[in-house]
Amino acid sequence: MSLSIAKNHPAPAQTPPDNIPPPIFQVGVSKVRWKPMPTSDWGLVMGMRYIWAEHLASWQWQYYVVLDPSSPSYPWAKADWGWPDDLEPVPSDSSSATQLVEEVTSRE
Repeated sequence: MSLSIAKNHPAPAQTPPDNIPPPIFQVGVSKVRWKPMPTSDWGLVMGMRYIWAEHLASWQWQYYVVLDPSSPSYPWAKADWGWPDDLEPVPSDSSSATQLVEEVTSRE
């Protein structure tokens, strides 16, 4: 199937399930990184949403990760969304996690 055909035929609307599983990561608490490829970015989960994951054909939690200032992509990307299969926990250094939360809340 070509991409132009797929664009012309959107997927049917999806209805969220009645029972939503608990999230894997916690907002303001979980420090995560993208599973390593050549390099990996990391940061603190600062938001989440339960949405339809087209690539998995199922409902999934998606996490808003504010990147740590020492993360490789930080110079051009301050935050990004990640799927649970793409993220893993990072051993917590409470001082850097606290600093990141303070930076995010001071911007609001």
